[in-house]
Amino acid sequence: METTRKKDLDKTVFSAVKMLLHERVMGLFDGGPGITMEDLLQVYPVTLEVGPSGRCNNHCEFCMHGTYYNNGVDMPLPLYQKLIDEVSSYGEDERTKGVIFSSSGEPLMQPEIVEFMRHTKQRGVDVALITNGSGFGRKGLIEAIAEDVSWVRVSLNAGTPETRAKIHGVGPADYRNVLGSLSRLSDKKRETGSSLNIGAQIVVTEENREEIALACRDVKNAGADYFQIKPVVFHPQDGREQLSAEFWGRVLEESEQAKEIHQDSGFDVFVKYDQFHAIMKPDHDRSAYDTCRAVFFPIVEADGKVYHCSQTRGLDSMELGDLNGQSFREIWESEKRKKIVEGIDLAKCQPVCRCHANNAHLRYFAERGYTPDLKRRVEDLKSVGGRSPNFV
Repeated sequence: METTRKKDLDKTVFSAVKMLLHERVMGLFDGGPGITMEDLLQVYPVTLEVGPSGRCNNHCEFCMHGTYYNNGVDMPLPLYQKLIDEVSSYGEDERTKGVIFSSSGEPLMQPEIVEFMRHTKQRGVDVALITNGSGFGRKGLIEAIAEDVSWVRVSLNAGTPETRAKIHGVGPADYRNVLGSLSRLSDKKRETGSSLNIGAQIVVTEENREEIALACRDVKNAGADYFQIKPVVFHPQDGREQLSAEFWGRVLEESEQAKEIHQDSGFDVFVKYDQFHAIMKPDHDRSAYDTCRAVFFPIVEADGKVYHCSQTRGLDSMELGDLNGQSFREIWESEKRKKIVEGIDLAKCQPVCRCHANNAHLRYFAERGYTPDLKRRVEDLKSVGGRSPNFV
């Protein structure tokens, strides 16, 4: 029983509760309910999402950034080094602990991405990478990832070469190339004794729904540590209706079948139940909160502009500042940021966004405080450990 309990708790490191592993967040709620937006605005990011490149070598048909935003530039290495030197030099209650390389483009398109990863690690900040997987062929890249990165997740989004080609707008050989890269990365992890956590995911759409189990099998055979299954969610800027609850009900059944077949002691299958259940609700779970309290999850784009969150990148109304002329601290403590946060209209936001679960939990914490039950859960997480505690 205790072993099972600890294994379950290990998975909850992927949930919003892990915010409370960090004193800067937990300290707000320890005194009870009544947390204000002013209190939340004082919290500095534990995790920074950074876009090393605004260019992309794929053309995913459901990519929200491809329809309304793509800056098409690479972040200069000196600009990134200046940023990471600053945010890693703050005190413990403010410093950035993890950087996730993602963006409106493909991070591996940045020609100096190895230097980005190496400098981050040298500054004592954990590194993570979200990639479409098409760019692993560069000399020395797999070795650098095994050495400097805490976790990497590949957006596979298909279980056959034909569907990968259709969804990602790539050639038919890309699917096998990506799986081959996962295999080489897994081999390098074993050879070097790296602690790198390797995963892949499928964002389920109408085109790939029947390939969930196939993709899961292929990722497992490539030697990865986990496979993640999540629903596609369309951005309001796309003008498309969300897929039906009936559709997602069938997808959940198929996801459960894939999990039952392929999960074992060496391979995890994560079904994003929270996202599935939220998008299946008539209001897409918008009633879970009435205010965006997730105000410490910014994204830095390749052109140096800082946005409120990953779903608002590229929107002029949500640009907090520009690192080409400001320090991160100046941007974070600015009146402009405060006004932008105060003016957020949730009705215009993407439902079930990256911070959806964080917002739901933050509302609970703000209204009820740090309850005894949550204290126990956090203490359990601390004792068990788990994946990537420096990323929230």
